[in-house]
Order: sequence, then C-alpha cells, then structure tokens
Amino acid sequence: MRSLLLSILFCYGLIVMSVTAHAETFTYIVPAGPEGGNAKWAQRVVKEWNIFLKAEGHKVVIRYMPGDPKKTFAEFNNNFAKNGKTMIQSRGMIKYITSGNGWGGFDPKAFATIIAQNQGTFVFAKKVIPELPAIHIGGGSETIVDAMSIAMMLCGPMDFDKLVECSKSNMRQVKGWKGSGDRRKAFLNGEIDVTRDGFSHMIKTYKGGIKSGKTQVWYTHGVSLNGEINPDPAMPEKWFNTVYEEKWGQVPSGRYYDAYAIILKTRSGLGKTVFFPKNNPHTDVLIKTFDTMLKNKTSKKKLDKKLGKYPWAIGVDANNSKLAIFGAINSKELLNDIKTTREVFGEKVTIKWSTFFN
Repeated sequence: MRSLLLSILFCYGLIVMSVTAHAETFTYIVPAGPEGGNAKWAQRVVKEWNIFLKAEGHKVVIRYMPGDPKKTFAEFNNNFAKNGKTMIQSRGMIKYITSGNGWGGFDPKAFATIIAQNQGTFVFAKKVIPELPAIHIGGGSETIVDAMSIAMMLCGPMDFDKLVECSKSNMRQVKGWKGSGDRRKAFLNGEIDVTRDGFSHMIKTYKGGIKSGKTQVWYTHGVSLNGEINPDPAMPEKWFNTVYEEKWGQVPSGRYYDAYAIILKTRSGLGKTVFFPKNNPHTDVLIKTFDTMLKNKTSKKKLDKKLGKYPWAIGVDANNSKLAIFGAINSKELLNDIKTTREVFGEKVTIKWSTFFN
C-alpha cells in the first residue's frame, strides 16, 4: 500500500514538473495608458487568455507604455523583442504609413502577427444632418479616415482632383479637443454633428440617443479581412459602400476611394493585433491556448459581449491578413494620393518610400 502511494505521488510529481518546468511569464506591451480603448481591449482579452495559459503553466502580464507609439515600437524592436517572451499590441499603424520616420527600425512584416481581431467603426450623426455638418478633426489620425468617407458621401462621384477640392468645403472642421472623451461629449452636447466610435461605445455611449431617435448610425466602415473590406457583421445593412450606393446609384470607386480603403484596411485589419518575434519556440503554445479560448463557449460569449462579434484571426491566418494589407500598397501614386487626401485635413504626411519599395 505504501509503495502504491509513493508511486502515485511520484507520477503526480512528474506531471507537475512537466507542466511547470518550463513555465513562462510573457510580457504583453500595450503602447498606451491603462484607461483607453487599446488598454480595455487588452485587459479583456488577456483576462480570458490567462485562464487557458494557466493550464499550460504560463501567464501573460500587461505592461502599459503610454506616449508616442513610434518610440515604444522602436524600443520593442531594439530591446524587448530580443528576450523572446515579449509581445506588443498594435497602435498607430496608420501613422506607420504616413509619418515616414521608420519607427526605430520596427517593421510589422518582420514580426509574426499571432492574434488579430478585425473590428469595425460606426459613424454616428444627428437625425437631421445639416448641409455643412460640423465634424471633429484631431485626437488621432483615425478621424481623418472618417472625414474622407464623409467627403465621399456628401460630394458623390467625382474624379480625384474635384473630390479633393470638394472635401475642403463640404464640412466644418472643428479642432482643439484633446481626446475621444471630449469629442463624445461634444457630439452629445450638439457641438458637432458627426462622430465615430467602436462597438463598445455604440452599445453604451450612444445607446440613449439612438433609442430616442436623436442619433443615427449613418454608416459603418466595414471590416478588413485578408486585405478586403467587408460589411460590418454587427450592422451589415449600414456598410458605407451600401449606403453610398443607395444615395448615389453606384458603388464608390476611383483613386480617392482607393486611398481611403488602404487606410481603412490598416485601421480595421491592424488596429487590434499582437506582434511577436518570428520563429519563436513559444509561438505554438500561445496560439494553441488562444484558439482554445475562442472555442470555449463561456469565454467567447464574454468577449463577444464586450468586444462585438467580430472575426478573429490567429497564427498563419493573422499573419497572411497583415501581409495582404501591405501587399495592397503597390504604387507610389497610391501613396501620393494618401498624402494629398489626408493633408487636406491638416495632417503632415511624409512617405518613406523604402518602407514599401526596394
């Protein structure tokens, strides 16, 4: 009996050792403070993920690094990534295209994209949109994507140069607010007529206005999947392309739309992604546990409720989706059109050609 008990304890010890002998603590960098949308997404994801990592003897710990994302990504590229146990959540990928400063050598294509959620964005407007609507410009390069779509929706089908000119005068640009919180208050107080936000704020911040009829979802941008833009699964009937066609009798197209589409693909397809060193021995367990989490009904229900029922991509699928986005940046004319369309709204755009072309 004593021998049997000792054998059982010995086997149990081997099992515990096999799980914990190579236990790792991974660092998950959020290139922002702990209160914003990037942090909230990370907190919800990591909380569920750790349940399944724990079964393998591992865990993920979030590290917040607020400030200029290009400096954070440079530090990740030059220092943190070298330990093989640090990952970083995306932020500012539009600026990666438009700032032209190289981000300290960081190249999204040189890292594995192990996780991605392709989220959508809603454009909200007052019930009656004035002829010259007031919109907010500032607080992040994302607002210019919305301004470009508003220009197309208001101006209609035009050639590139005429649409650029129309975009200068078909809306009133309001600047000066420091962040998204001030912008939301301004819209709710009637200081601006159009605003934008993600799923969590659609079901929270704007819920009362939508219910009362004072606010409408004018359209949604859609989501980027494998380098293509598709209707937002949360509200497919309000996809920008559909609403545009209903108003103007044709789908949006042309050089201005192509410039908008590249930036939109970057925002949706790379807005919530996680980069990790390539060829890393820990990649398999990270992807395996994340996949297990997504297949767990309880965890998936929690994530869907907070983050929306948006498509996930992991492993090879996430990486291929990223490469498809950068592969679509295939001409200098397209990048010059991005520069022209965005500078109308006050952004200084510098294209570093070597980032995209040899």
